[in-house]
Amino acid sequence: MINMNKNISEKDRNILLVLDTIAELGEASSGNIVRKAWLSPATVSRAINRLKNIGLVEIEEREIESAGRRPEIYRINPDYGYLMLYEMRAKEINAYFADLVGEIKAEIQVPVEQDVSMEELMELLKQAYTSLLDAAKVDSARVLAAGISVPGVVNEENMRIERIPDIYRFRDANVYESIMNVLSIPVIINNVSRLALVGEKIKCYPDCKDMALLSFTNYYGVGGIIINNELCKGKRYAAGEVGDMFFDKSNFNTDYCGNMGCLESHAGLQVMYDRIQALMDKGRAGILKGIMERRETKKLTLGLVEEAVAKRDFDVADIFYDTMKIWSSGIINIFSIIDPEVVVIGGSVNSENTLALEAVKHFVSKGVYYEPDIRLSKLGNKAQLYGGLHELRKYVFSELLTEVVRQQKH
Repeated sequence: MINMNKNISEKDRNILLVLDTIAELGEASSGNIVRKAWLSPATVSRAINRLKNIGLVEIEEREIESAGRRPEIYRINPDYGYLMLYEMRAKEINAYFADLVGEIKAEIQVPVEQDVSMEELMELLKQAYTSLLDAAKVDSARVLAAGISVPGVVNEENMRIERIPDIYRFRDANVYESIMNVLSIPVIINNVSRLALVGEKIKCYPDCKDMALLSFTNYYGVGGIIINNELCKGKRYAAGEVGDMFFDKSNFNTDYCGNMGCLESHAGLQVMYDRIQALMDKGRAGILKGIMERRETKKLTLGLVEEAVAKRDFDVADIFYDTMKIWSSGIINIFSIIDPEVVVIGGSVNSENTLALEAVKHFVSKGVYYEPDIRLSKLGNKAQLYGGLHELRKYVFSELLTEVVRQQKH
């Protein structure tokens, strides 16, 4: 978790290595740390004393063993400092307040209007921050940093969000500076799909070195890629934008044409829903229409579409399988280019959408010579929460706590 490439002394490096080991293991004895970190018992003992003096590490109480000794088990002090995490969505903000080990202490959801101004949005963030502090009964001085997840391309050099489909006020705006001014704490911003991939990996696929996640929402397959256990971001931080894959040659006759001709413009969920709705408006797709009337809903979902297909609504089936073929073409290319161990499908697709998974597996098998491992997300929307907390803790340990250790007198 901690970046050991910094210009630090050997003593500080050993202390940080012990801190990193305890953070990774969750709890550990001196012997565990010696074996894991490859340090001498004396070095580990000195490092632990230093970390206890700082307040970063504490002893967890255990029952006395049969031999009469009480084992000393060390863990990160969860109350050393706290973390804020915001998930920015088109219609709401999900805000979480967590301790240093990543345990959620409070959470809140704040509705957001589509035409909200940047100033109003910052005020909503501040209100959520204050509400969570009050709920957790924590002083703002003890909050170490905040993480923001957004559905767009985040340029990590200038912290601008250069492409974002839903929250238009964030597009090309210096959100980083605005949030820093409002919260007065260090801030990191990450792409939501990449965080979802990180969450899936650490919770469900910890031993998987190469994997990809495609997040199908109203848009096609904005995803994340991990190669050799490293999150792939790319030169311009746009790696994983699978929905931008081009396959319609007719769109080369104009200047830059945005997403016209790319997978997203042909196979986002909203595109599929619009095509189906157009048929319903013409009196077709009767089985689906009947299902929606019985459910007393006018909102199309992937689950309703699958149900109609299963009940042999051929109008809906034609559009559904056409969409699945386009999804599959992108997944085939991912397998061909990076050869991942597994591709996870998430976003608005969940464990109930088995028909979509079966269709994608069938079509992808036509394009690769081996049996591809394609799975639905096990975590759903929680994936980006777990990934966001992981990346925020990684930042805090690597950047902020490293400085705390370096500045502490030996």
